[in-house]
Amino acid sequence: MGNSLAQDLEAELWQLPKIDVHCHMRPGQLTTAEPQELIFYHFLWREYLGAGAKKEDFKGNLADDLKVLSPLWERVRHTSAVWCLRQMAKDLYGLDGELAEIVPLLAERTKAQPLAWEEVRAKLNLEAAYACAPFWEAEKLTAKEGFVKPLLERLQFSSIYLPYLKRLFCGSTLKESREQLVQFVREHANRGVRHFAGFIGNDFTYTLASQLELEALYRKQLLTPEEANVLVTYYLNAFLEAVGEAGGVAQFYLGAKWNRPGMEKGESYSIVNHDLVPSLVNLFRRHPDTKISVMNATAALGQELTIMARMLPNVSLAGFWWHAFNPPYVRQQIEERLSLLPLNKWVLLTTDSYNLQWCYGKIALALRCLAQVLAAKITDGELTRKEALQIGEWVLYKAPAEIYEQV
Repeated sequence: MGNSLAQDLEAELWQLPKIDVHCHMRPGQLTTAEPQELIFYHFLWREYLGAGAKKEDFKGNLADDLKVLSPLWERVRHTSAVWCLRQMAKDLYGLDGELAEIVPLLAERTKAQPLAWEEVRAKLNLEAAYACAPFWEAEKLTAKEGFVKPLLERLQFSSIYLPYLKRLFCGSTLKESREQLVQFVREHANRGVRHFAGFIGNDFTYTLASQLELEALYRKQLLTPEEANVLVTYYLNAFLEAVGEAGGVAQFYLGAKWNRPGMEKGESYSIVNHDLVPSLVNLFRRHPDTKISVMNATAALGQELTIMARMLPNVSLAGFWWHAFNPPYVRQQIEERLSLLPLNKWVLLTTDSYNLQWCYGKIALALRCLAQVLAAKITDGELTRKEALQIGEWVLYKAPAEIYEQV
């Protein structure tokens, strides 16, 4: 009964319009014809290594590399990343069966039968996808794939990235540096890029200081992490004020460590710092007129962030990022949000995908988790079927459309 109801709800959720508020797709290259981009996606790469493969086993020849994978499928076929791969193989390429058999066929068909982006978008009912990029050229903003919307991703806020911020917004004084940051936001907004995405470091501590202290720290060459946080706080306040004036959304992602010196391809970790949330509260409360959307890589912060979004009218939650995008954590966070938040305060989909094929696989996973949670609530008498589908309409389309002003 429960499984049947969840399957029926899942089928109905597929029919609803959807908005993905965080991906990396680019107009002109929305689907891939490169098998490696599907089969060796970084989520899967780390699983192959964990299952016993060695980096040196992979020589770059696709046929030989697939032979290396063949004995590993039994060890990884149950993971959520492999589930996404199987789902896209089945629904987009008509392939079903044992992984050792279908993955080589998937590689062949990916190259031989390139998918039209219009076809995949229609299957998804994807109304909009907000795509992160460090630059948005004019031709990308006016491309025929107009459902892909700009999300500028160039700013990272942490003590580690402070030297980068100072180089990007260089000035002889801190005041000049701030003016350059504000102008940076305004210029992009004037070009039609009003929404910004950036990382807030796990070590961020909200720290205010006098203007004299700030100027002295700006001139200082070597800063302690505590001193760096003073300047990071200053830049974040200036950034949020500018985004609010531009009428945009500041989307922040939290709770992960990756791409640091000594780390390998695809290596990343969930990082829990419970001291981070009070600092975010202090920061976000100062900017009630700026829309702030928070994406999180660790379910361990789920309750704290959900309460923050409940308390602060300008803050909403966006999907499930990276290591939090796995069924146990997704279902847990859906439960938390349904129990505590109005439906306009959270968004289901942040696929973080680089092509429409992986976008499809991740949306399939998110829809399945949502359907399972909603079915349980119907069975327990907490919701009617109509109410459950209305929740789907909100978190798939209405909430992101309202937050990102698609309506």
